Amino acid sequence: MSTVVSIVYSFQDRKHQKYVDPDKYGYLDIVYDIYSSVLRHLPARRTVRFSVKFVLSENHEELQIASDDDVLNMFCLYKQSVEEGDKPIHLAVNQVEVSDCCTTDYSVNGYPSAVIGRDESKGKEIDASMHPSTDVIGKQAGSSGGQKVRIKKTLVSKGNKRSASTDAREATFIRARTRAATRGDASTGTSMIDLTQGSGKGTASTNDTMVYSVSEDEELSFDDSSDEDWRQDKDERSMECGTTNSDSESDTEGNGNGDEDSDGGRDSNDGLSDYHSDDCYEVYNWNYDIDEEAKVNFHVGLCFNNVDEFRAALKEYNIQEGRNIRRLKNEKARVTAVCASEGCKWRIHALPTSDEVTFMVKSYYPDHTCSRLLKNSNATSTWIATKLASKLRTDPDMKTESIHAALNAKYGINPHKQQLYRARKIARQETEGSFKISYAQLPKYGELLREKNPGTVFKLQPHERIDFSQPPVFKRLFICLDACKKGFLRGCRPFIGLDVCHLRGTYEGVFLSAISIDGNNGLFPLAFAVVESETKDSWSFFLYNLYSTIDTAIDGLPLTFMSDKQKGLSDAIEEIFPDAFHRNCCQHLYSNFNAQFTGMQLGNDFWAACKASSAVQFQKAMSKIQIHNKEAHDWLLKNPVGKWARHAFDHRAKSDHITNDMTKSFSQWIDYLKGKPILTLIDSIRVKLMSRLHRRFEKGCSYKGKLTPRMKKKLELVKSDARFCMPIPAGGNEFEVAEANSRRFVVNLNNKTCDCGVWECSGIPCKHAASALIFKRQNLEDYCDKYYTMERYMQAYGEMIHPLPDLTNLEASGEGGVLQPPLLRRLPGRPHKNKKRELGEAEPGAFRRGARTVRCDICKETGHNRRTCQRTPVKEKRQSSRQRATKKGNQMNTRPTDSNISCRLHARSQSSTIVSSQISIPAKRRAQMAAKREKQKKRAKEALGQ
Repeated sequence: MSTVVSIVYSFQDRKHQKYVDPDKYGYLDIVYDIYSSVLRHLPARRTVRFSVKFVLSENHEELQIASDDDVLNMFCLYKQSVEEGDKPIHLAVNQVEVSDCCTTDYSVNGYPSAVIGRDESKGKEIDASMHPSTDVIGKQAGSSGGQKVRIKKTLVSKGNKRSASTDAREATFIRARTRAATRGDASTGTSMIDLTQGSGKGTASTNDTMVYSVSEDEELSFDDSSDEDWRQDKDERSMECGTTNSDSESDTEGNGNGDEDSDGGRDSNDGLSDYHSDDCYEVYNWNYDIDEEAKVNFHVGLCFNNVDEFRAALKEYNIQEGRNIRRLKNEKARVTAVCASEGCKWRIHALPTSDEVTFMVKSYYPDHTCSRLLKNSNATSTWIATKLASKLRTDPDMKTESIHAALNAKYGINPHKQQLYRARKIARQETEGSFKISYAQLPKYGELLREKNPGTVFKLQPHERIDFSQPPVFKRLFICLDACKKGFLRGCRPFIGLDVCHLRGTYEGVFLSAISIDGNNGLFPLAFAVVESETKDSWSFFLYNLYSTIDTAIDGLPLTFMSDKQKGLSDAIEEIFPDAFHRNCCQHLYSNFNAQFTGMQLGNDFWAACKASSAVQFQKAMSKIQIHNKEAHDWLLKNPVGKWARHAFDHRAKSDHITNDMTKSFSQWIDYLKGKPILTLIDSIRVKLMSRLHRRFEKGCSYKGKLTPRMKKKLELVKSDARFCMPIPAGGNEFEVAEANSRRFVVNLNNKTCDCGVWECSGIPCKHAASALIFKRQNLEDYCDKYYTMERYMQAYGEMIHPLPDLTNLEASGEGGVLQPPLLRRLPGRPHKNKKRELGEAEPGAFRRGARTVRCDICKETGHNRRTCQRTPVKEKRQSSRQRATKKGNQMNTRPTDSNISCRLHARSQSSTIVSSQISIPAKRRAQMAAKREKQKKRAKEALGQ
C-alpha cells in the first residue's frame, strides 16, 4: 500500500481533501478531520453525531465506517480495488445531528471535546495539554473476570508540547495496530509491536520509541465509543505513570522551559479554563434570522430553518426591493420563484437538505432588469405591524400619517389608510393583549392576585345561565386590594367619593371607583369595578361588595359618601348604607342651576351659600338669591340642604369638600388606560397603586414633625390671618374674638368649636381659634384632628401591594368554562374618545394654566383682545396693481383747462389739500390773476351798495 493516500470528505456541497498515511490513520482521525473541515459550519460546543460511508466508485459498494476495524477494512478494500495512487478514497458524511443546548462537556460521535478539539486555525485554538503518558486498557477475550492488559507508552523527550487530541488519536491508532498484530500472529507466545514515530513538527523525536508487550494466549478487546472508559483511562494513566504535577514542574524548570505551554501550566489550560460564553453563540450561516432592521441578501448556500422561514425571507425581499415575485413552485420539497415582470431574469431556487427540514438556496440570479413598484400587495397590515412593532409599542396612538411617512422613507411603499389602521390595531394586540382573550384570563388572574396578596377581594360575576353547557359570559368585576383596604381603615378619614367613567375598548363598559383622602389631602384609591352599565343594579353590586369589605363604620363613625347624582346611586346608598351620609357635588348642582337661572350675581350667591360654614352665613347668601330671583331660591331649597351646604354636613368626617373633583382627578389619572383590554386595565392600575403606595411611604419617612406637610402650610396661612383678630379671654379656655370689621366670634378651646364653623368642618383651627391659642402660647398642631398626623399618614401607606409575575402565559380557563366577553354593543357613528363635558365644566388641565384676565388694547374692555375686538376700524381694501396703473394713466392724460382751474379753486376752499404739482406754472399764474379780478369786482359792488 502506498505510504500516502488521498481522502476526500463530502457533506452536501462541501468537500475537503487530505493526504494521510494509512499506517497511522484511525477512526478518531477521521472524526477529527470531518468535524474540523466539512462540518466546520456547525455551532461550537454542541454535541454532534454523524455517520460516515466509504463508497467504491467502480462497483458502488458501501462500507459504514464506525470503528478502527472499519478503517482497516476500508484501506484493504481500497488496495484490492484501486491501483496504487490512482484515485482518492471518497467518504460521504450524512445523518448529521446537532444538539440544541450549548455546553462545555460536549462530544463528537462519542468522543469528548478534550479529545476531538476542533482545529480553530482561524479562531481560538483549544490548547488543552494532557500528561505525556498514554495507557490503553484492554480485556482478555472470553474471560469473565475481564483481566486487564496494560499497554504503556513513555516519551523519552521532555519539554515536548503535545495536545490532548493528538495523544488520544495516537492511542487509538495504537489500539488498532495492537488488535491487528494479535490477530495476525496468534501462534507465537508473545506479540511484540515496535512502532517508531517519525520526527516532525508537533510530534515526538525519533527517540520516542514505544514498545508494547502482550502476554501469551491473550487477545485485546477495545471499546472506543465509551466516554466513561476514556475518562477511566485518563485517570489510570496518571496513576500508572508515576509522575505527579510537581515532578513535571521540576523537570520543566530543569530543562529551562518554564513558559506557559509547559507542563506546569496544564491545569490552567485544560480546555475548560480558557472558556468564553461568546464561543457558545458562534455565528453560522444556516440559522437565518429576519430582523426588524435587517436587509435580506440571498446567495447560494444560504440555509434556513424550514420552508416557512424561507418564504418569509422571500416576502421580505419582495417588499424591500419593490418587486412582484411569482412562485413557480411553492411546495415543502422545493420553492422556485421568478420576477413577475416580463423579461426580468431574476430567479431563485431552494431545496431541503438531507435532514428534509433545513432549506438551502441552490441557485440564484440576483439582477433585476425591471423597474421598482410603488405599491406592493405583500405589504399587508400584519407585515406593517411587525415592522413597526417597536415604534407602535412606545407610541400606541401613533398617527397614521407618521406610520405612512416611516414606511415610505424606509421601504418606499404607499399603503392604504385602512391598512395603517388595521396595522396599528394588530400592534396594540401584540403589546397589550387581545380584548377577547383578556376576559378569559380573568379567573386565573384573580387566583394569582389573591395568592400573592392575601386578603384581596376579587369578585367576578358572570351573566346568569339557563343552559350550563354554554360558557359563562362576563358581566361585572369588583377589586379591592388588601393594602388599600387596610390603609383606608387605619389612616384615612371616613369619607369616600364615588365616580363613574366610560371605557373606550372594543366591548366598552363602565368603570366605577371609590376614592378616599389621606391626612395630607392626597387621593387614596380604595376600590374599583367594571360593570356593564350605570344602573341601580350595578351600583348595588359595587356598594354591596364595598360594604362587605370595609364594614359600615370606621372608628365607630358613619361613612360619608359624595357623588354626582348618578343614576340609582342615591337609592343604593340608602339601602346598603342606611346610616351613612350622602353629599352631592356642588359643581354638578351648579350646572343644573345655571342651565335654568343665568347671571353672574346668582352664581356668586350660589357658591357663597354652598361654602358657608355657619347657618348665619348660609341664610344671608340665600336671602340675596331670593331678592334677585325667587324661583332660583325655591329651586335650591327643593334639594336637601344637608347634601350640598357645608354648614349642614356631618362634621365628624372632618372633610369640608363640596365638590367631587378628587374622583375626577383619579379618572384623569387612568385616562390613557380606558381604551385597553380589561386585563391590561386592571393590572396597570394595580401597578400604579403599588408604585404610589411605595413612593408615598418613602416620602413619609423623610417628613419631620407631627403634622403632614400640607397641613403645616395651611396652619401657617391661618397664623398669618390670625394677626388681624383680637382675642378677649373670658376664662375656662373660652374667648370672644373680634375681627377688624367689628364681627365677633365665640371660641371654646376645650370643645374645639368656633361660631364661624370652620374648625368643626375641617378639623383645623380657624383664624379666630388660632388667635386665642397664640394668646395662650399654645401649639396649634396639638389642636388639629388626628387624621392629619404623620402617625395616621404612615399607617395609611404602611402596607404594600406585592408584585405579580409575567402575565403573558396566563391560562384562559375557569371553573365553569372559558369566560367569554360581554355582548358587543356598537352605537352608530364613530366612538367618542373625549368625555362629554357638562355646561360650565372646565377642560382637563385648565386649572394648570391659571386664571388670567385679558384686556383689549383698543376698547380697554376685558374678555377679549384687539384681534377679536368689535370696535376695530375696518381697513380700506387695497387696490390692485392694475387699478393703480389705470388711475395713474388717466391722471397723466388729463390736461388742465380754465374750467378745470376754476373747479379746483372752488374745491380749495372746501378742502385743505390740493396737489399743486399737477398744474403747470403758466396756468397757476392765470388762476392767481383771475382770483385777483374777482376780489376787485367784489369790492366795487360793495362800494356801490354803500
